[in-house]
Order: sequence, then C-alpha cells, then structure tokens
Amino acid sequence: MRRFLRIGRALRIGFVDPICRRLVAIGFRIEMHGTPPPRDVSCIWACNHSSHWEPVIALACARTPLHSLAMVELFCTPLRRFLLKLMLTIPVDRSRNDSTAAREAARRLRDGQQILVFPEGGIRIGANALPYRKEPLIPGAAYLAALSGAPILPVYITNGRHGYQLRTWFGQRVRTTVYFGEMLYPTPLPDENRKQTLDRINHELLESLR
Repeated sequence: MRRFLRIGRALRIGFVDPICRRLVAIGFRIEMHGTPPPRDVSCIWACNHSSHWEPVIALACARTPLHSLAMVELFCTPLRRFLLKLMLTIPVDRSRNDSTAAREAARRLRDGQQILVFPEGGIRIGANALPYRKEPLIPGAAYLAALSGAPILPVYITNGRHGYQLRTWFGQRVRTTVYFGEMLYPTPLPDENRKQTLDRINHELLESLR
C-alpha cells in the first residue's frame, strides 16, 4: 500500500498538481490571507465546499500533495476506484461511522501527510452553507484530529462557484480569496471528556470558517 501511495505522490508532484495550478490560474486570480502550512507539517485541511472547484483550488495552493476523503459512491467502478486511490483519495461511507476510512486517514497523518476534508458533508449552497451555516458541522474533522493528534487548519475559499461560468475561462478571471485560519489542536481541556473535546473543536472550527 505504501509503495502504491509513493507512486501516487510522485504522479501528483510531477503531473497532476502542476496541471491543477495551471488550470486554476486560467480562471481564478488567487489571493491568500495567511499561508499554507509547510510540506513537513501534518495537518487536516478543513475547507468549505460550495462547488466542485474548492478541492482543485486547495490542491493548487498546497505546498505538498494533499490526500483527501471522498464519498464512497465515487468509487463505483474498478477503474475509478484505482485512479482515485492512486490520486491519494480515501473512500468514506457516509451512511455510517466509517472507522476503516478514519484509521487509514489517521495513519497517513501520523506518517506526516496533509489531508483535505469538507466538514459540511458535501456541496452546500444557500443558508445551510458556510459562512451562514448555524447547525453543527459534520464531526469527522474533529474526530480525525483526536484520533491522529494532528491539528485542524480551517480554510475558506471564496467564489468557487464562478468556475461554472464560461466567462471565467474566457478572459474574465475571478478574484478568489483563500483564507487560512489558526491551527486548532485536539488537546483536551482539564475535566473535559472525549465527547466534550470533539464538540468544542467542532464548534471552534465552525466559528473559524464563518
């Protein structure tokens, strides 16, 4: 498995990620507030998800190939399963608490990798989307942080949905701001049980992404 991941990482560094950066540069004018973490810092990128473009923009901004979590429905054929896993993607069954995916993600974090997650639980627009969202986020990022010991990096990307407009790709580049928040560490407070720690981290993440 680790040899397979090394091959995927090499493909990402030499081919896929450079293409993502060139593609993003065609349609988006990226401005960063804060800086992405160094490549040797293991962390969980917790990003908003209003379109299919936030993952691509996040990959373009990262200093190291990001691993990611994606719904298991995307792995519907042997070819897609092979390609997605080669691109460092971990399948997650959202219909249950997928401990297999969580353990694999935690193992990669302990190996020093950075993982991209979307705590809204999928593409969200309108009142239920960040930064307007009031209900709690999906607790996967907080759980993964507690399981691995890796901190959470809140990331908010604006104007991703403009990537659906043809004019974005034909001379009208969109100004897109990528906000990097302060790292959130999964350290429990005194007299705090595990559930309270997860709830607190999840609430802090929600506030950081608003």
